[in-house]
Amino acid sequence: MRQRLSKTKTWIAITLVLLGAVLVFAVRKERASAGEFFTAPVDMGSLRTSVNATGAVQTVVTVQVGSQISGQILELYADYNSMVKRGQLLAKIDPRNFQAQVENAQASVAAAQARMIMPGNTFFGGASLGAGAASTLTEEDVQAMVREIQPGQTDDFLVRSLTDVAQASAQVTTLMTVLLGSIAAISLIVGGVGIMNIMLVSVTERTREIGIRMAVGARPNTIRLQFLTESLVLSLAGGAVGVVIGGTLAALVSRVLGWPTLVSALSVLISFAFATAIGIFFGYYPAHKAAALDPIDALRYE
Repeated sequence: MRQRLSKTKTWIAITLVLLGAVLVFAVRKERASAGEFFTAPVDMGSLRTSVNATGAVQTVVTVQVGSQISGQILELYADYNSMVKRGQLLAKIDPRNFQAQVENAQASVAAAQARMIMPGNTFFGGASLGAGAASTLTEEDVQAMVREIQPGQTDDFLVRSLTDVAQASAQVTTLMTVLLGSIAAISLIVGGVGIMNIMLVSVTERTREIGIRMAVGARPNTIRLQFLTESLVLSLAGGAVGVVIGGTLAALVSRVLGWPTLVSALSVLISFAFATAIGIFFGYYPAHKAAALDPIDALRYE
């Protein structure tokens, strides 16, 4: 009985030893597949701080797990000659401008063209990068950074700033505003002259009527106010017709061409204000001429 119990304990011990050996072998194999060692030398320079990380996965296959990077280091998470782990963050670079060149496995603070060459296939790609900080980079600054290329490489790049595009668009908008304003001013002057001519014809045709009103006691101010009111009504009627036509054309353009249009209440009020000013300004001379007529001469007019 004791011999059987001893044999059972022996087999249990052997089984536990074998299981422990298998477990140790599996752990070592997993660590070896994850990479035996990783180094991250940190070099301090006078102009910038650069980080280079390399490592080996297996003894048969050697790969590069890091790439050369350059730029302004904001934060550094690795000390000199310190051991690092796989996937550990080494440094934080200023994100305002960054250029990836897959062909050389390098990056510089610039933007923005990546090129990757493979046997039998060539791929070209581009990236548009924006500044994450409040400060903006000028075109000269971008060109100065882009020229930080490797020896033997040409600076075949083009820098285009959105500020130039915005300035060109603003100039075109200003030119169109001045052009349309000039056309509107000429139209107002022509319309005012037309109103003045109509009122002068009305004064001439109603000379006897003006004489009769003066003979029965109408004052010159009353005659002047009458013709100013007629001129103002004529001008406001023209302004109302213009607002209706303009709003209709804006709605048609928005519906047919799909362009966004807006007819605000402020623009309508400004239109009627200009119509009032034109009616008073160009109607004052005919009204003053009617008020200055002599009643006797006006009654004799045929």
